[in-house]
Amino acid sequence: FRDVYDELQELDCNVYGISPDDKDSHREFSDNHNLPFQLCVDPDQNMMRDYGVWAEYELNGKEIDMLKQNFPTVAKRIFDGNKLRSVVRSTFLIDKNGLLIRKWVNVRPQGHASSVKDQLNKSFNFEIGFWIKEKEKKLIWKNLMT
Repeated sequence: FRDVYDELQELDCNVYGISPDDKDSHREFSDNHNLPFQLCVDPDQNMMRDYGVWAEYELNGKEIDMLKQNFPTVAKRIFDGNKLRSVVRSTFLIDKNGLLIRKWVNVRPQGHASSVKDQLNKSFNFEIGFWIKEKEKKLIWKNLMT
């Protein structure tokens, strides 16, 4: 979303990232990846549960070792030897009235933000127009899309 952030802003679209990680890890991640948007903390996973994106995974030994080595904060959530509760990477496009326009679940970061931007353009691509008074004082509809 970083790479299309300016375009999303032009479409009046706010971007937020949400995870159970703490404020310090968010700050570090944001700094390392030059994120222009806010990362929010959901330490009790309440919002993620409400949105249906908090899931349980079974890991093999190789995955456990990789998490312990590269993502110790995440590895702390391993329980019963090989189970992990974690976020299902997802995106929600919500309009200004709180209406869910589209939901993407289990997404891969590469190219995903562009598809969200395309959907945003489609979802809000409606005719924008205005009324003007002509010399005859007649109201005429002008379509701004043409």
